[in-house]
Order: sequence, then structure tokens, then C-alpha cells
Amino acid sequence: MQSRKKSISKIKIGSSKFSIIPKSLIIKPQKNIPWLSTHAGACYVEILDKKNYKAKVYISGRDKDNKSRIGTAIISFKNKKPKILKINKIPVLDISKNIGYFDTDGVLYPEILKIKKKKFLYYCGWLNAKSFNYTCNIGLASEKNGKFKRVLKAPLFNINDIDPIGTASFSIIKIKNKFIMYYTSFNPWKIKKGILVHNYFIKIAISSDGLNWKREGKIALGLKKDEIAVAKPSVFKLNGKICIFFSARKKNYSIFFAESSDGIKFKRFQNKLKLGSGKWSSESQCYPAYVDFDNKKFLLYCGNNYGKSGIGYAEIKLSN
Repeated sequence: MQSRKKSISKIKIGSSKFSIIPKSLIIKPQKNIPWLSTHAGACYVEILDKKNYKAKVYISGRDKDNKSRIGTAIISFKNKKPKILKINKIPVLDISKNIGYFDTDGVLYPEILKIKKKKFLYYCGWLNAKSFNYTCNIGLASEKNGKFKRVLKAPLFNINDIDPIGTASFSIIKIKNKFIMYYTSFNPWKIKKGILVHNYFIKIAISSDGLNWKREGKIALGLKKDEIAVAKPSVFKLNGKICIFFSARKKNYSIFFAESSDGIKFKRFQNKLKLGSGKWSSESQCYPAYVDFDNKKFLLYCGNNYGKSGIGYAEIKLSN
């Protein structure tokens, strides 16, 4: 059995050092909650009460119909181990009722963005395809009276020469007077040994208002040798650096780290994070979500089979 000491990942960011210590599983699929019955997938953490370490976690759950829906859980990070206070039984965003829409077969990869006191839910819509496996595109919903309603019937990012196939998981940060989105963009699918294989990586979009975006094809994090996917970033700022945790895979997903001084050109750290913490995450770790309560920091992530085993966490300790 691997020792606890060996499983700690260390990262230097400016004058500080991160120690990332994998802990345990928090959220498992719940058979009695339809939207969360088979998978607890990619999530986003909204801080509700920083002083009392309370957060709302938006989760890409999956039903027995194999379609993702976005639901929420309230979690306390106050004690030694995070505690689930409540899991809402009704999703905050369901799949489209209109057959053929870009989000007919799934809504997933949530992220909350507050603009002028209004709350927006960015998400990805999933549509199964025939000639290749699926398409994915970024959508937008807004909150009214505690419920989210789609702003657009169509994707927020239209198909164009920069993103001719689709767009997927993303993360947004505001720097001075502009928003930067790090989003997944698809390359053409490839056939390897008779099997369709996706190829995607992370590009950059810029916005002055958080709603209207400009894409120029700039790549933040590209594919390394033999990789087929670089995706699901989680961006934050620390010690004057723009930092990203993200997933990358050849066969199975692992989580990596990259940093930038300007938010455009990134230095990717070579080694994957050591996040295996039991059977639930023994084969893969993916879909990171950075959580910052100032004096407490965490990394949430999914384990084997894209969240079929659930969502776990690592503790982040910062030292100079």
C-alpha cells in the first residue's frame, strides 16, 4: 500500500508552496435521487458562507437513462471532513424537452458567474450523434426566483472556423475589467483501430461583460504526445499568477497543474498530481474544482469512470 507521505503533491506558486493531500470520497451516486442515481460527475463550488465554510456544489449527475442533469448539494467544510448537509432531489437545470436541441441528451459541467448582482449558470449541452459519438456546446441560463431558465435556445458559442465541431468544459475568471474563459475545443474525431476517438484541448475566449465573448483561436493548453484530451479546467489567481488545475488523458484521466503570468501563455507542470486515495480513484482522477475559503483550501475531483464512483476531495496546504 502506498504511504500517505508519497501521495502528497507539491507545487510552488510564486513565493508559496502548495501541498495537495488526497483525502477521501465525499459524494456518491444516490439511487433514490434520479438525477444523481448513477454518476456524481464534474462539479463547481459556490461559496455561500466563507466564515462558516459552507458551500453549494453544482454537480453533473447522471440518471439511469445515461443523461446528465445539473443538481446541487449543500456541504460544510468546517470540520475535519466535509459533511453533506443536503442534496436537492430536483435538478436546477434539466435536459431540453425539445428533441434535436444542443442540450437534448445532457446538461453538465456547471459554473456560476455573477454579473451585476445577477446569477448566471454556464453549462455544456450534450447531443448524441450518428456519424460520431456526440457533440457538446456551451449554453447559458440565468437565475430568477431561485430557479434557472435558459437564456438561449441555441449554444452561446456558435460553430465557426475557430470551433468548427463544438465547445465543452470551461472555467471563467475576471481579471481587472475583463473576463477570461478557458474552454475546451474539439479537433476532428479520429478512427484508431476501428474505434472513434475524440481529440480536444483548451482555448481562450475574452469578454468585457461576461456574456458576449470573442474567440481568436488562442490555445492555453494543448495536447501533449499521445494525449487525446485536455479538458475541464478550474482557474484561480494566487500570488500574482493565473493558475489552472485541469484533466488530461492518454488512456485514463489524471489531473495536472499549469500557471501563467498574463493568463495567455501557460507553463504546464510535467508531473500529474498524486490523487489516488482508495479504490474509488484507483484508475483515474478527473474534473478538478478548486475551493478557496481563504484560510482553508480544497480540490474536489471525480474518480473512476467519469464520476461513477463519485466525488472526493484533497486538502490544500499553503506555506511560504
